[in-house]
Parts: sequence; C-alpha cells; structure tokens
Amino acid sequence: MTISTQIKNTITLAILSSIAGPVSTAHAALIAYDGFVAGTDQSSGEYTDVYDGNYRLQSGQNPTITGFSGSWQNNGGTFRMGTTPPSSLSYTDSNGSSLSTSGNSIFRGGTGISYRSFDSSLINFAVDQTYYMSFLLQVTDVNKQARIVLGEDQQDWRDPAIRIDSNSFFVRQNSINTTIAATDTDTHLVIFKINVNSTGTGHNLELFWDPTLSSEEANVATDAGFDSSIPTNILLSSKNDSGAINFDELRIGTSWDSVTTASGASGTFTQEEYDAVVAEKEAAVAAQAIAEENEAAAIASLNALPTLSQLQSTLVDLRPGSTMIAVSGGSATVSLQLEESSDLSSWSDSGAAVPFNITLDQSDDTQFFRVKLAE
Repeated sequence: MTISTQIKNTITLAILSSIAGPVSTAHAALIAYDGFVAGTDQSSGEYTDVYDGNYRLQSGQNPTITGFSGSWQNNGGTFRMGTTPPSSLSYTDSNGSSLSTSGNSIFRGGTGISYRSFDSSLINFAVDQTYYMSFLLQVTDVNKQARIVLGEDQQDWRDPAIRIDSNSFFVRQNSINTTIAATDTDTHLVIFKINVNSTGTGHNLELFWDPTLSSEEANVATDAGFDSSIPTNILLSSKNDSGAINFDELRIGTSWDSVTTASGASGTFTQEEYDAVVAEKEAAVAAQAIAEENEAAAIASLNALPTLSQLQSTLVDLRPGSTMIAVSGGSATVSLQLEESSDLSSWSDSGAAVPFNITLDQSDDTQFFRVKLAE
C-alpha cells in the first residue's frame, strides 16, 4: 500500500463519519396501536355499529388506524364486539404492574379467518431492523382451537403464529411448534420480537409470554428460530366451534417500551402525529440519499489525489545551498556570482555575475553539478 493510499483511507473514514451521521429509520417507538374502540366515527379510529345494533368486524369495517391499510376481511364464523362492546382485556405482571389499556375488545368464534393488512409505508419490516408486536388474548373454552398469525398472504397456516389447542399454547415458527404453556382461560400478554435479516429475506423470532413489563432484560425469551417470510398482515383463525378467542391491545413498535405502555385514550394517532411519522420517515430517506451522494463525491475527490510516484516526481532537495534549475530545450542557464566580505558576515558582489550555459542529456532522469575553484 502506498503512502497516498493510506492518506486517502484515513481521510475517507473521517469524511464519511461526518457526512453520513446517525440517520433515523422511521418512527423510533410506537408505529401502530389498535385498542378496538367502539364508537360512531371510523375516520377517528372507531369501530361502528354496522347494522342491527351489532358492532360487527366483518368485511367493510375500516377504522382509520395508523399502521394499517384497508378494511378488516372476514371469511366464516363470527368476528365482532357484539351489541354491547366488551371492556378491554387486562393484564397484570408478576410484579403487580398493569398494562395500560383503552377502548374495548373483539372476539372471534365459529370456524373461519379474519385479517387486516399492514400499511407497508410504515410497517415494512425493513432490512436489519428489529420490531416488537404485542397483544392480549384469551380463550373462553379450553377446547378452543385457534391461531393468531403474523401472516404473509392471509393464510392461517403461515408462521409465525400463536397456536392454541385443547392441551397447550404453542409458538409456531418455520413449521415447528414449541410449547409455551397449558391451555387455560386466563388473559395472556404476548410479545413477538422480530429481527429481520440483512437481506430482507426472512426473520428470526423471539417470544415473550406473560412478561414482566419493566424491561426486556427482566425476561427470558423463547427463541423460535428463523423463517423465510416477511409479514404483511395480522390474522385471527378459529378452527372449531368451541368457545371463542378474545383479542385486544394490538401494538407494533421498534422498542420494548413502545409495546408495553399505553398510547393514549383515543386508541389511535392524531392526524398531526400521523403526518409527523410519515414526514420523519421521508426525511430519513432523503438524508440517506444525500449521505450516499456526499460519500460518492468524497471518494471521487480522494481518488483524484496524486499517487506516491506523482508526489516523488515533484520533490526537490531542500538542503541548504541547493537550488532547482529550469530546463528548456535540453539546456539550462545558471549565473555564478563571486562575493567578498571582510568579516564573514556582510557580503557584497565582487564583479559581475558570470553566466554558464549547461547542455543536459535528456536520456538521464537526474544530473548533478557543482562549482569548484580552478587550481
């Protein structure tokens, strides 16, 4: 490696660290929250009385909730809040801390599936990113067979998923079921930690079942392994007619705290908050593009620096008494001046300067000359 290459590498590191800087990758905490609020205005994030006094979530129920796209879709069975929407499910951890909740809750009965797609501009499970998803679930009958799927194409056999049968709760990933707990009718808090790989072709999943809310580090996760899928929707599947599965407090974020605390009484972002999330993401994308342009320009400038051989060709001997002579047409002219002094301190010219014309051999890269007194 030449000296000039070392200099370029050093300067490149310094420049890139200043022009790239830390760039935000979207909203740094809560991205989406649905507290399943019953009301009269879908544009405010509320679920409405569709008809006959029943808050049904069949196809067409489309509350404006940041992070989701389109309406809920339903195929078979019942998916609703009922004529009197139930209260929110509740959860208290082993230390006595309670998850803050708002709104109501929904239930899925009969045989069929219900799902809603994510807004891919906000929830896109980007490369090398970590996402958290939390929700509350409860089965009303221990014989209930159901699944809650973080799906890819509205298929209830996809992974990852919470799978429920008459014996156990399981986490399912890459077609492998890992037992979590015996089936009961208690309310449980589930947190998925989704680590997207560096190529965006899959994710590793960790599960926290009924965790301590204070911090991620206070809990031991179940590592469910890798799956080559990128989720696009949340799906509830009911596999038999025994009882129902209650579902509530769906949160998606990029930190532990964002999915274990409340997001506000309304159960949705305001328009201003939504605009702020979108603007922050757009600003991050623009900043990244500028950083990449600056990086390319910096590298081009550094590559234009002279190499070591180019630098050596311009070096001159700077020892005292040395001089550099201009060469033109294969010859150079130098003037020699005799000086005199009475004290070796002050010198003055002694006569006129004597010019010398020197013919140079252009086949030689370097030639040296010196002056001496004739004998």
